Amino acid sequence: MLSSTPLAGGIPPLPDLQVADVLETPFLGFNEQRREINPSGSLHYLVGNIGPGEVQPFQSWTDQIWLGTDANILTPDDPLGGVFHVQIAITPQMGPVPPGKSMPRILQVDSSEPIALLKTVNPHDLKWFVFVGLPPGQPPDGPGELEEIDELNNAFEVT
Repeated sequence: MLSSTPLAGGIPPLPDLQVADVLETPFLGFNEQRREINPSGSLHYLVGNIGPGEVQPFQSWTDQIWLGTDANILTPDDPLGGVFHVQIAITPQMGPVPPGKSMPRILQVDSSEPIALLKTVNPHDLKWFVFVGLPPGQPPDGPGELEEIDELNNAFEVT
């Protein structure tokens, strides 16, 4: 069993959030003539704390839903290579989350405006991605923002 007892020197152990499962994905409409996608519905998923530390009530993070050809959302799109990313939803979250626990989340992803799709991107190659905490490579940007053991396990690809 994981412990939230402070380590030597009084430093408490860190939490580690990750998406445990995606239970339901939104509908993704595609207008072939206009090359536009239009997501609608909600994404149901579970966020778990697999680290030994608790997410404290004052700690915050964001959950992000992306649609793209790969999980490398911080890299620029590559029209010639068929690489495309678009953020669909973002929502702030707050603790607490005890170690070893998970919590259900629901994000509405209804798009009021259609999203133009690059001509080099096949709509069948698009995948849903859920990020909890920060996407890999993005540093924390504010006080109280959650620091985790492992920032590299924050992406979940829905297959």
